[in-house]
Amino acid sequence: MPQLPAPFPDRRSEPRSPAAFAFWYRAADEQNWHSAWMLNTCTGGAAFLTAADEAPRIGQRLLLREMHCPDRFVRDGCPPLPASARVLRIDDQDGPTRRVAVRFEADVSAELEQRRCQQCSTSRRQGKSTPPPPPLARRKSDPRRCQPVARA
Repeated sequence: MPQLPAPFPDRRSEPRSPAAFAFWYRAADEQNWHSAWMLNTCTGGAAFLTAADEAPRIGQRLLLREMHCPDRFVRDGCPPLPASARVLRIDDQDGPTRRVAVRFEADVSAELEQRRCQQCSTSRRQGKSTPPPPPLARRKSDPRRCQPVARA
């Protein structure tokens, strides 16, 4: 029986690791975050699915952010998601989604922002509370307020 060609030929020089988790991305020059579903990763890049009407442009720089999940096994054993990536290719296909291939980039400012967010979420999980509010100014006591009420 002849073997059918893979629908998406492998263009990477290193092996891919299957992945299945949701994350957020946005173009570096935009404000709106979009959701995506990671399909596979390697040390240099990844492939993910996103809505067809939200697909980025080829060559566009993306900021990536993990979508936190209360189930710790969702990302168990996975390396952290890099802070930024550049779109290499978008596989045109019919349907509501597009498959996007990206190459991870090193970005100092994005990494600092990601670390700050991780520190904030860590401190929230550890139960650190906000400092107590300052004491209220004392009011002069009203002698009428402190008098016992006469009962009949």
